[in-house]
Amino acid sequence: MTRNLTWQAEMMPEMFVEISPSLAKAKGIKAGDWVRVKSIRGEVMARADVTHRVAPFTCGKSGLQSTVEMVALPWHFGFAGLTTGGPDSQQNYAANQLAPMVGDANTMIPEYKVFLVDVQKV
Repeated sequence: MTRNLTWQAEMMPEMFVEISPSLAKAKGIKAGDWVRVKSIRGEVMARADVTHRVAPFTCGKSGLQSTVEMVALPWHFGFAGLTTGGPDSQQNYAANQLAPMVGDANTMIPEYKVFLVDVQKV
């Protein structure tokens, strides 16, 4: 996991969220800004990574289509390790805080990793 591998922790020492340029523009977010990613279950702080790797997509049937933005978060930051994902040890940077509490029976890690969130500039 990122927080326990020295070379990965050096490359990405903070929690980040990948967002499309169109979402960044709509929310007034620039690359490197701290943002709050919120779901109905919790929230985490992350650095904005504005990238074309994630992009809005169209879903629905003809005539009932809508554009949906997608964001991407790594799961590898937490309260311990070489890096915890951010500058404040009291703040939670683990993406599992956003996921439903349906854990795998063996690991108790959330098994459902797709859910609705809002991204807000801090």
